[in-house]
Amino acid sequence: MHLGDLDGVFRAQGRGASGIALEVPLLDAPETVASTVQALAVANRRATRNAFALKLRCGGVTSDLFPSIEALASALVEVVRAGVPFKATAGLHHPIRQHREEVDTEMHGFVNVFGGAILAGLHDLDADALAEILHDTRPDHFDLGETLRWTTLEADASDIADARQQMALSYGSCSFEEPRDDLRQLGWLYP
Repeated sequence: MHLGDLDGVFRAQGRGASGIALEVPLLDAPETVASTVQALAVANRRATRNAFALKLRCGGVTSDLFPSIEALASALVEVVRAGVPFKATAGLHHPIRQHREEVDTEMHGFVNVFGGAILAGLHDLDADALAEILHDTRPDHFDLGETLRWTTLEADASDIADARQQMALSYGSCSFEEPRDDLRQLGWLYP
């Protein structure tokens, strides 16, 4: 990716553009993440706002479409440190990482991904420390009450609100009901 490519897209969209998310190939070329994130950071500084975000594909319909924890942790640390927003799509049907028979693999949890990114930003976690959060399959290690907590790391409501506005923009799921049902079962969403 070249910065000139982003500048051209930005000029074509105009200053009023609501934002563009560029997907990086976490499965085929994870080494492109760092350079893409840096190009996005420069383009956002030139735009004087977060006009560009990174899109991370976190899964698919078969096990080979799920990026490794290490690749995902590394990508998330890159965006957090560069101050580039991100969105995550595909495979995030459940709040906490878990094995799913329908794809015969461990699916990333959206609480692991977004909570981990928020905590990485607040506590300056490296990729290895963030990978521990992404790998955790125990809901009791997480708390979503007055704060977001994973074991001993914590973010308060204002930290979460800031991260949602500036960094952790959105995630996609093929299901509207599965995430909500799981959150209700965990007691994190009330009927």
